[in-house]
Formats: sequence, C-alpha cells, structure tokens
Amino acid sequence: MRYSRYNDYPEYVSKAEKIKRAEKAREKLSKKRGVALESIEVSGRVIAKSWWGKTWNSNMERYSDYAYRLDRGRSYVRSGAVIDLKIKAGEISALVMGSSPRPYQITIKIDMLKKTDYVNLLEMSKNALDSMKALLNGEFPSELKDAFFTKNTGLFPSPKEIHFQCDCPDVAKMCKHVASAMYGVSVRLDQKPELFFLLRGIDVGDFVNVLVDKEKDSILSRSSKKSERVLANESDDLSELFGIDLGEEGSTTTVTPEYIQDSDTITMKGIEAKPVKTKKTVKKAIKKAIKKAAKKAAKKAAKKAAKKAAKKTLKKAVKKKAGEKAVVKKLI
Repeated sequence: MRYSRYNDYPEYVSKAEKIKRAEKAREKLSKKRGVALESIEVSGRVIAKSWWGKTWNSNMERYSDYAYRLDRGRSYVRSGAVIDLKIKAGEISALVMGSSPRPYQITIKIDMLKKTDYVNLLEMSKNALDSMKALLNGEFPSELKDAFFTKNTGLFPSPKEIHFQCDCPDVAKMCKHVASAMYGVSVRLDQKPELFFLLRGIDVGDFVNVLVDKEKDSILSRSSKKSERVLANESDDLSELFGIDLGEEGSTTTVTPEYIQDSDTITMKGIEAKPVKTKKTVKKAIKKAIKKAAKKAAKKAAKKAAKKAAKKTLKKAVKKKAGEKAVVKKLI
C-alpha cells in the first residue's frame, strides 16, 4: 500500500486508476493460471438493473448485520476490484483486489432453500407464472414477488444462511471484499438470472413442469372440441409456448454442479445429475402428454356417444316391440 508523503493515510487513487490496476492484475493472474477470469464490470452508478439483481441487493441491505460495510463494498465493485466471480450450487467464490498486490480469496456459502418453503412458493407460482421467460425476467405479479422476498420463508437468504470467508487481515464478519463480492453477484444475476436458482439449490425444471401442467390443464378443458391432430399441433413451438430457450436440438449435454459461463445448463446440490432435457426431448414429452390427454378425452366422448346411441336404439326396440304386441292383440 502506498502512503502520502505528508501523513499516514493511504495515497488517494482515482476510480480510473483502480480499474486500470484491477484489469492489469486480472490479465496477469489469468495468464499465470491459464484460464480466463470472470470479472465483474459495472457501467454507470447503478450496480444492478434486473429484478433479480436489484432484489438480491435489497435483501442484503435490509439487514443491519451488514450495514457498516456495504458502502465500501459498493465502491470496490464499481472500481472493478472483483476480478473473478463464480457461482455454483450453494457457493460463491471470488477474487477481489485490495491494498495488497495479490487479490484476496473470498468464499461465501449459502444454505439451500428449505423444502417446505420451496414447495409453498412453487404452489403459489402455479397460478401466477405465464412462462419461464417471465420468471427469469422478474415479470410476474407483485403478490408473488412479495412472497419471494419475504424474510425467512422467501427465496432470498437471511444472514444466518450466509457464511463468509476472506483471507484478508480484517477481523470483521463482513469485510469490504466480501461485500463487493456480494454486490458482484447482483451484476452476474443481471446477466444470468438462472444462477440464482442454482445458488439456492432450486430445480428450474420444477417450474417448467408447473407451466407444462398449467398448459395441459388448459388444453384438456378444450379437448372435447378439438381433434388429436389439432391438439398435438399446439405444442409445435415450445419456445413461444413457454418462453424458454431449451438449448440446441439433439444436445447431449449433462448437468454438472459447477457454473460454466458458456453453458445454459445448471444443476442443483442434492439432485442426481442426469441428461438435460433438450428442446427435442421436451417437445416429444409434451406431445406425448397432449396425445395421451386427447386420447383420454376422445375415449370419454366416444363412450358417451356410444351410451347415447345404445339408449336410442333400445328405445326404438322397445317402441317397436310395443307396436308388434298391439298388432297381435288386435288380430286376436
């Protein structure tokens, strides 16, 4: 650390100079390790712009436990001090530049969401969500947003569910380096909101199933008026139907418990790794479900029609028999 020649305070360094130093350190470390570092870059005064990013920060700022270090954390993240940040199931790892020539290593553990809270929130989502795109964009009713943001039972972690570790000499529970990494998460959620679900151990596939069931129920309610062919055609454009990008057709990517920047696949801790359902496989599964529902509806309609026809035939037979008896009686 450089000090002013006139006092014992650290020498003033401009934001532009801090960003330049951070970039230099990132390039040097990246070259040394042979891997690209995923730095956090903030443009303008606003750190987070999306609903998930803003709400992540609001959740952190509403707890008095962290109030005394957040200002420095905001300053650090704006100056490009977070030169690397990765998110995986239940964990955030980061490298943050400080006064030392080498970056500080930060590890933040996040507890998984309680199963009971998750089930309740998933049930609430059934009637409130229209598509996965709307979920990831934070475009859903305020009632659901409030439920997600509720202390202790919502999606966002409370202080007791967050565990920090930084190798800097600061003895505070949350140092400025940890605070900057926490703000860095909000920037990452702007770019990839699905990482929030990974971090909290939530299976995004459950939300897809909720939307599929919702659409299937809607189709079933109209199935008596449509043929199986028409019903099957309703699933031809899944991206438009559910507002979700399911990946390239024919992909055989498998889920891994790590955040890969160029991958659109994620997994959750405690959930068995299995092949990701691609656009082709999900489309096939939904067509099968719709076909089954249509077949069931057609069978029910046929049974009803057969019953009605049989009743009509029986009525005619009875009427005919009664006429024959009348003729015989008359002849006698």
